[in-house]
Amino acid sequence: MDGPRPVIEQALAECGVEIATATVVWTAGARANPLAAQISGEHDRFGRVPADPFLRAIGSEGIFVTGDVPRAATDDLGNVAAMSCQRAPSLGCVASHNAAAELVGLPTHPYSQPKYVTCLDLGPWGALFTEGWDRQVRLTREEGKAVKREINTKWIYPPQLDRDAVFAIANPDYVIVPRQWPGGAALLAIAGTGLRAGIAFDGTSGPSEPALFAVAFSSQLFMERRRKAEAFPAFAQTHAMPSG
Repeated sequence: MDGPRPVIEQALAECGVEIATATVVWTAGARANPLAAQISGEHDRFGRVPADPFLRAIGSEGIFVTGDVPRAATDDLGNVAAMSCQRAPSLGCVASHNAAAELVGLPTHPYSQPKYVTCLDLGPWGALFTEGWDRQVRLTREEGKAVKREINTKWIYPPQLDRDAVFAIANPDYVIVPRQWPGGAALLAIAGTGLRAGIAFDGTSGPSEPALFAVAFSSQLFMERRRKAEAFPAFAQTHAMPSG
């Protein structure tokens, strides 16, 4: 199929949805949190801050940006991260990892998230699932609805309070393993909201699961730093370690 519009129109017609009007005014979109305005340098028309591949705010030393705040490249093709939930987990993971890594002198990690999908719930008709920036239709009706249920009931929630599960998701390379849905559509991570941590600016309005990722990264980096201190006394002398 060519694009989602014909499918949406078909779904609305089958559901008996019709809005007779002579004039339609439609608005949508999002803006970065006003906190982003405190970061010096350029901002785009959505209030976002240009970010380098490691999610540092360009032109502002010591600041990492995540959530709805960074204007960050998702791939090498010129695509930029949309202000949406499917981008937030990876942005949160990478920004929190890099902020903590830079504090303790460990390597930072580039952000990359080339996969882009949408999943539109269309009520009793089902749902429409697309892949790619050109939104090629992959799943419709009940098959699409099954994916939507998975997103709404599983993917948008934080991991269980299990140390191994949290540390696994804290990996900046982590994605939901590509999964074959009926119809052959492979899906990657599309869940979550932006990071909320004192070491990074965020464009969300409430706590979210990448805050757990930040804690996990901090713990992971702490343990690595402790191992280095135990193995190399000179490292311990220049990087004071807490006892707890």
